[in-house]
This record gives sequence, structure tokens and C-alpha cells, in this order.
Amino acid sequence: MKVKDDKDKSENKHRNNENDHHSNDANHKDNKEHVPYSSERQPVVVDAHDVADSAAENVAVKEGKEEAEAKKNKNKGADESVHTGSGACSKMRAKMRCLLRTHFFAAKTWLRILFILLFILAYCLIRFVILGVVILQTLFMLFTGKRNQPIHEFASGLASYAYQIVQYICYISDGKPFPFQSWPKAVSGDAATANNQSDAADTVTR
Repeated sequence: MKVKDDKDKSENKHRNNENDHHSNDANHKDNKEHVPYSSERQPVVVDAHDVADSAAENVAVKEGKEEAEAKKNKNKGADESVHTGSGACSKMRAKMRCLLRTHFFAAKTWLRILFILLFILAYCLIRFVILGVVILQTLFMLFTGKRNQPIHEFASGLASYAYQIVQYICYISDGKPFPFQSWPKAVSGDAATANNQSDAADTVTR
């Protein structure tokens, strides 16, 4: 009798353990089935401020890259222009130095300037001589009614000499007047005009 009771208790205990095991499996299965369902049904909340801030950051980064690229290209162009301008300036300076050595510091040029200054001084003195010739010839015309022939010949040569000085100091002619050549010959008024016109024509042709 006691053995039978022990056997019944063992069977009941075993049966209870099986029921608990089945109950745990069922609960575990229900949990597995409900988890994806709850995850699918759960709404995803997105903050609009975060999205706007992220978009603004992306735009700012893009603009910053574009600005940096533009600044880099601008600096590159400026450097190229500086190099080009410096090269052109160097060539111009070299050309100017060559011109200075060839012309500005040439002894021939400065010697010509020295002679020009001397002949300008001579031309200033000739004006007073011409004034004296005018006064003398006027007096001869008043008292004798005719011009003085020696004074006339001197005045003719003086006029030619003044004309030669003007040609030299104005770079029309390279020939130095008296005393580097003989005193101009006295000619009549018409002949002097013809000679001056022929000299001017030769100068224009050259």
C-alpha cells in the first residue's frame, strides 16, 4: 500500500514537471511570435530639427569646399599673373637698360647736346648783331637812299649762318655751322630763298 502511494506521487510529480515544461515552451514561443510583430508595429519617431540641422551642416560643408576651391583657383591665377607680370617687367627693364647703354650714355649723344647749347648761345648773340645791321642799313637808307653793299653781304651771310644754326639745334641737319665750316657766302635775296628751299627739300627727302 505504501509502495503504491509512492508510485502515484512519482507519477504526479513527473506529470507536473512535463506540464511546466510544456507551459514554458508555449510562453517562449508566444514571445518569439510577438516580438517581430511589436517591432514592426512600433512607429519610428524622427526629429525634424535634427534632419534640418543635418541638412544645414551638409550644405555648409559643401559651400565651404566650393569656397576653398574657388579661393585656391583665385590664388593660383594671381600667382600666374604675378609671374607673367614680373617676367614682362624683367624684359622691359632689360630693354630699357640696353637702350640706356646704347643711346643715353653714348658719348656722341652728349657731345651733340653740348654743341647744341653752344650754338643756342651763338644764336642769342646773333640777334643783337642782326639788330645792329637793321639800324645801320636803316640809317644808310635814310641818308643815302640806298643800302650799304658790305653790310648787305655781311647780313646775307649772317642770315644763312642763323639758318644753319636753327637746322643743327633742331636736329634737321648734322653739319655743324661756323667755325666748323666756312662762313656762308653772301647771296642775293632771291638766291638765298631758293637755296633755303632746296635745303629744306633735301632734308625732307632724307
